Amino acid sequence: MQTIAGLLVHKTNMKQQTFEEYLQDRHAVQYHGTDDDMPDDYERWLEDLDKQMLITEAQIWGVRECLRIAKGK
Repeated sequence: MQTIAGLLVHKTNMKQQTFEEYLQDRHAVQYHGTDDDMPDDYERWLEDLDKQMLITEAQIWGVRECLRIAKGK
């Protein structure tokens, strides 16, 4: 698992991203399988996230979005 600091720095130069797009990217990093199975696996992964982890991911996404906006991207 990546550190929170690493997640904040990772891809901060990217375009605006919705929270769902961020979660899909987070899932894709750990996914090993075929493209055909990825949407179903994402849904299972999302359902299995515990509440605290979802809150943590939302906080990381929010800070990254603030950094992106502050950079003027």
